[in-house]
Amino acid sequence: MKKKLFFAFGPVLIAFIIVACIFLTPTKTTIKNDHLIEVASSSLSSSVVQGTTFTNSALASNQYLPMFGSSELKRFSAFHPSVLAYKYNRPYTPFLIGDAGTQSLTHFSIMNSNEKQLAHKKMVFIISPQWFVPKGIKDDYFEAHFSKLQLYNWLTTTQHVTTYDQYYANRLLQFKNIENSAKLTTLLEQVADGQALSKKQKNSLKLERQLLDKEDMLFGSVSTLFDSNLDKIHSYEHDLPAKADSNEWVKIADKIGAKNTSNNELGIINSFYNKNLRGHLKNLKGKQADWDYTKGPEFADFQLVLQQMAKQDSDVLFIIPPINEKWTNYTGLSQEMIQNFAKKITLQLNSQGFENVADYTTNAAEPYFMQDTIHLGWKGWINVDHSLQHFLKNDTKPTYHLDDYYLTEEWQQS
Repeated sequence: MKKKLFFAFGPVLIAFIIVACIFLTPTKTTIKNDHLIEVASSSLSSSVVQGTTFTNSALASNQYLPMFGSSELKRFSAFHPSVLAYKYNRPYTPFLIGDAGTQSLTHFSIMNSNEKQLAHKKMVFIISPQWFVPKGIKDDYFEAHFSKLQLYNWLTTTQHVTTYDQYYANRLLQFKNIENSAKLTTLLEQVADGQALSKKQKNSLKLERQLLDKEDMLFGSVSTLFDSNLDKIHSYEHDLPAKADSNEWVKIADKIGAKNTSNNELGIINSFYNKNLRGHLKNLKGKQADWDYTKGPEFADFQLVLQQMAKQDSDVLFIIPPINEKWTNYTGLSQEMIQNFAKKITLQLNSQGFENVADYTTNAAEPYFMQDTIHLGWKGWINVDHSLQHFLKNDTKPTYHLDDYYLTEEWQQS
């Protein structure tokens, strides 16, 4: 009878023990496979956004240049930073960090979990004006990219609660998926009140974090391989001349842009127009006249990011893309309002020592600068590359002096 029971349940028990040993045995969660890291650098997968294994492994190397942003990073074309880096054998490979809906809170969480790897390094951060809506990031965007692993990293490494920690904890408590967790609510309320977690609380979270680390390493590697964009990137290299030539690039961009925006009057790539706008355009005329990107909590969320950058002493190039002027003329979205946004966010940056700002909002009317309504296109990426190369050659070290005023409601609504 005992033998029958063993043969029936023994394999399951043994498998459970093996899995438990894998997850509970402390090991370094580092990826040693160079190809896998290379795939991750342009995959924009959830394993990169929500995990730590790939970012920790890649950013520990000087080979990868971290580029934070959102959905524009997924718009691959001949002049995308990843394509240019491969085509011209540049001394860096962009490590793309972002997805549709990744905004300041998500980027703060990612940076905080990679603080050591990002310390004293150059990086790029693309600021999308459309993040800065009056109510801030939407619940579903936040939840889609929320990482318990990254949150536990922050909670277990916070020694002395600062004003920024309190702001972050209070901000997280406003989201539904946090509200639905009694445990997270209790922990965050404690930090919001200015109290760091106890040693006992941290030890409990560290055990859970270890399990999440193993899960990230074991399953993230598999999912990232399925998200590879390398073939797509290499295919675009064929559109480029053998040697980097800005004048030639502009001619090529004009040709590609004209060919790919041929089915509409708005300068929008045909595929995007067909999928998202054809048949719906009449309903959108004048519908964005009241939209405002100059007020809201995203300005304080963005200050969290700046505080983290200053803490890790990163040298950062900020990119502010425009919004397609043909599109804004149709929908009523105010270009003047967008200019006011750019002035406000640039003031927040410059006044605190962040001086590398490439503001392209005045390029809104330039043909083929944008690929669609809000995403950088062929000429847009060429301009970004000019700014990037100048930034990479500049060895002047920034000096930061943060001002907590930028966390306040007054600044958010000014």
